[in-house]
Amino acid sequence: MRFIKLSTLIILIGIGSCNKEKRNKLPGEYYGNAIATKNNAEWASGFVRCKIDINCNNGKLGIEFLKFNERGFLRETFFLLNILQKVGSYKIYPSINYNSDRCVDSLIRGLYATSVDDGDVAGDDYNVLPADNNNITITDYNTSTKEIKGTFEVSFIITRKFNPLAPDTLRFKNGVFYTKILN
Repeated sequence: MRFIKLSTLIILIGIGSCNKEKRNKLPGEYYGNAIATKNNAEWASGFVRCKIDINCNNGKLGIEFLKFNERGFLRETFFLLNILQKVGSYKIYPSINYNSDRCVDSLIRGLYATSVDDGDVAGDDYNVLPADNNNITITDYNTSTKEIKGTFEVSFIITRKFNPLAPDTLRFKNGVFYTKILN
């Protein structure tokens, strides 16, 4: 156990001492925001992307909430896939495989992941916890402006742990978002 802790510390020191240039490249194709409580703490994403999935030709939406640190490095990615373009309340199901979820069936799927280093290294992976009440509600959809408002509640369970201090379960409650379709 002591060897594992020491190895982890050495790896973290090595990563931190890399002389990588500050990228600070925040995405340009984002519109809107999202807020919620995550494990009873305030959580917010100022980078929301909503696009029609053109790969499956099914007209469904994918919504992505991202969080960056103060240096502009990606830290959190929260995906919801297969969302209908209409007002309504929908259940969120566990993801099977991100690359195939969009075209396999009509279920809304969710994923959450963390990133480390300068945002290009995978951290912890989470999938939807099926036993909890997981849903997204589209409360307003303006077909002229393509603007969408809604609420969400979803719980995730860890499926791959990178950070030994990462919680096993993440619960997003009282989530509210606003965005628009960008394609």
